[in-house]
Amino acid sequence: MALPQVISILGNGGLNNNTNTYAVSGLVMPGVPTASVLNITPVEIRSVKQAEFLGINAAYDNTNNLLCYHHISEFFRMCPSGTLWFMLVPVATTQTSIATPTNTTFAKKLLQAANGKIKQLAIAGGGAVGALSGGLESDVLTAIPQAQALANSEWSEFRPMPAILLEGRGFNGTAAAATNLTTLNARNVSVVIGPRCGHSRTQNTIQSLCSSRHSIGQRGDRQCIRKHQARSKA
Repeated sequence: MALPQVISILGNGGLNNNTNTYAVSGLVMPGVPTASVLNITPVEIRSVKQAEFLGINAAYDNTNNLLCYHHISEFFRMCPSGTLWFMLVPVATTQTSIATPTNTTFAKKLLQAANGKIKQLAIAGGGAVGALSGGLESDVLTAIPQAQALANSEWSEFRPMPAILLEGRGFNGTAAAATNLTTLNARNVSVVIGPRCGHSRTQNTIQSLCSSRHSIGQRGDRQCIRKHQARSKA
């Protein structure tokens, strides 16, 4: 359901931001369903304890070789009063499939369930990393235009979506040979390539989404922001 009779204006800057509303984020990623968290079923999570009660805990990650609990706990570590809309999809679902706006069973479904509350959405991949293209998994590059189309569709339905973050799976470390993402005309999309040390088993880590709308990675005692931006220069 969209927000009727609301005029949304896309600005270029941070004036008059309401940080409370920007503390609502979304995360869609592959995982193994639990008794309380089923595949393609949106869940509103307000604390780490709630996630643990739903069966997503450190043991869940270790048993299934996933990072679901890690991402959720990092979100609330950085944004204790935030709200995270979370949805599992089948393992090995591509980021392109998750982001495609006409596929109403994945990211689009989560955004519709939140009814315009989500202001930043993270999408992660699953399974083995596929073939590389332009320094990243090829799925990442094909997901970028779909993610921008998703953002555009949300704006057209009066559910403004300022930021979508994609997991930069497979980054080969050669920045000079990587695709210049600023040429892809995707102003609402960023690709995150900064994993947290010790947490990169099957995926590079998409860290917490907080009111700052950044992805935060930890290196020792230092916080660093490392992301490729797929935004236009306009």
